Amino acid sequence: MSLVYSNTAAALSFWLTYLALTILDARLILDSMSGKVGQAAVPEQGFVHRPRRMAVLLVGEVVGLVAAAVGATMLPWRWALLAAGLALAWAGFALRLIAKRTLGRFFVGAVVIQAQHQVVTSGPYAVIRHPGYAGSILSLIGIGIATGNALAAAIYIAVPLWVFVSTITVEEDALVAHLGAPYREYCARTSRLIPTLW
Repeated sequence: MSLVYSNTAAALSFWLTYLALTILDARLILDSMSGKVGQAAVPEQGFVHRPRRMAVLLVGEVVGLVAAAVGATMLPWRWALLAAGLALAWAGFALRLIAKRTLGRFFVGAVVIQAQHQVVTSGPYAVIRHPGYAGSILSLIGIGIATGNALAAAIYIAVPLWVFVSTITVEEDALVAHLGAPYREYCARTSRLIPTLW
């Protein structure tokens, strides 16, 4: 069984990390799922909402946590995987937090074009266009690794990648349509998630 279910110290460090990740995005998730963020959208946008993708992500997390209890898919080196996974989760947390602070009011839980929307190119946005998504992906992959379970790790890799990569396409189409040349120029000199690769 995973250390996160069988060892007090491991469980404490794992669940405190998970709690921090949840608190960071709790309001964004609630506002997006309720449709509240749509109120900030400019009328001509035709608000693009994404509650289904968020629901898929949340269900994937629950399934991943259940999978972590499957003994047949446990990996060796559970303590090393726990430490590496939690380090990756906190690195992702830091990246997402910095992205959130850099983007300010434009950082919402849905694809929304707001009044006076502009291209932000400072902080992590100088290198990649979606550091908030990159941070979430890193954190969730880290959580999967920390369980020490191959099945849980696979779920925590596949689900966030599908959710965020598919969202990037929708978001970039909306930003190009509404911000035009400044956003296209920004795209030409930055990567989406992985510097110099994609």
